[in-house]
Amino acid sequence: MLDGIESVVSIVDIPLVESSDLSFIEMIENVPNILSESVNLSRAKQEILNSPIYKNLIISEDGKTTAIQINLVADNKLMELARYRSDLISKKINEDISKNEQKTLDEINAKYQISKKKFLTREYIAFSMS
Repeated sequence: MLDGIESVVSIVDIPLVESSDLSFIEMIENVPNILSESVNLSRAKQEILNSPIYKNLIISEDGKTTAIQINLVADNKLMELARYRSDLISKKINEDISKNEQKTLDEINAKYQISKKKFLTREYIAFSMS
C-alpha cells in the first residue's frame, strides 16, 4: 500500500452471495468475490448489476465502467483543527465572541490553512506516484 492510502475498494471486493454454489457456512470462512473459482462470472455480473448497493456506485448501470474507491489516511490534526475552527465560527455567527476568542480563531485559521495545504500536498503526491 502507498503512503497516505488507508485502503482501496473495487469491484473485486464485492461479496458475491448469489453467484457461488458455496453454502452459507462455507461463505462465512471464505466470502466469494469475482476472482473466486466458485463464482460463475455471468451470474456474478447479473448479481452486481442488479444490486441496489453496487449499481451506479461501484459499477455503471450498463456494466461497462467500474469505480475504485481510494480511502486516504485521516489527518487527525487537520480534523481537530477543522472542528475547533467550525465551533468558533458558529459561535461568532450566533453571538459575539471575545477579543481573545477572535485571536484564537485567527490562530486556528492560520494553522488550519497550513495543515490543509500539507494534507492536499500529501494527497497529490500519493496519487501522482500511483
